Amino acid sequence: MKAKKNCLLLIKEFERELESIQSDWPKIEAVFLREEDILGFVETLEKLAEKTKNRHSINIIGTPPAKAASGEAKADEASSFFVFRINLWGSLSSVFDFLNYLENQPIYLSVEDIQLVRSEGGLAGFDKTAVPLAPGDVSAVLTIKVFAR
Repeated sequence: MKAKKNCLLLIKEFERELESIQSDWPKIEAVFLREEDILGFVETLEKLAEKTKNRHSINIIGTPPAKAASGEAKADEASSFFVFRINLWGSLSSVFDFLNYLENQPIYLSVEDIQLVRSEGGLAGFDKTAVPLAPGDVSAVLTIKVFAR
């Protein structure tokens, strides 16, 4: 009898917890990038680079796994994400300003890698995009993972 009471109490506690999670689900889901919002996110990154006075190049270098032909999600889809490579050219403080804004975005993301190279002056760039740098400026390459729905 006591075991049955404990079981009923656990069930009621589980139901309350489930209700709590369900009411928070829209807030949780909102931090994950939807595929249809990629362009808007890239535009946000571009605006952040401009706001922080960085010249930039942004590329998507990885996408979430595709759904099976039947429309069923793959087992690893719960951990799907987009990978972006962001090249920045500017002062060290402007690159740090960009990072600060990036980490305060309402989207769940992870900065996976940062490479900084201080310039002696001259041209820097990738993919035939030469960017003039002043002595003391930096070239930064960021790899970020943006988690998707």
